[in-house]
Amino acid sequence: MRLCRVFALAVLVPMLGSQVANQLEGCLDPNAITAALERIRVTDWRNVSLRGLRSIWPTELDALDCDTEVCHSVWSKDRIIKGHCQCCATFYFDVKHDSEGPSRREELQNIIINYTGHHREEIVAAARAFAKASGLPESDLATIGNDAVQNFSWESTRGSEKDIYGVELRFTRQGALWELYFNVGRHTIAPPSAAKP
Repeated sequence: MRLCRVFALAVLVPMLGSQVANQLEGCLDPNAITAALERIRVTDWRNVSLRGLRSIWPTELDALDCDTEVCHSVWSKDRIIKGHCQCCATFYFDVKHDSEGPSRREELQNIIINYTGHHREEIVAAARAFAKASGLPESDLATIGNDAVQNFSWESTRGSEKDIYGVELRFTRQGALWELYFNVGRHTIAPPSAAKP
């Protein structure tokens, strides 16, 4: 029995070690990013405020575009080399102000993730996981990685409103590394108002 346990450890440890060794220092585990994207999708983007996002995203988020009342975008600075973002995420919000008072509501509109790895297969796998967590239909997932630049869109209906989602992917080689640019966004189409008699 002990021999079986030793054999199992001998097989598993190199596999786990190679995954950790291959990940660039400072880059989030793509599984953590995937889990956060899944939570954003399940929560419904329009219900994700800046405060809610900070409780979902696995790293600290710094403000980018702020005025005296609110921040319109935030980002995580996970791995930046010589001013170039190899691994980071930027989030953009649409801020809606209440016409009857000072209250406001933030709705997540767009997420841009930059992720860098040693091999193209690594970033294609990350792109597939991110896209699936964001809601991209299964029929499109298999085609991810076929081209250097790819765009996808799909619809989701909630009540009388329709959400249009879009994903833009770019796979580029930067020296010895491969970079993924993953841009996913949401646009809501409100139902046409009833015609007045």
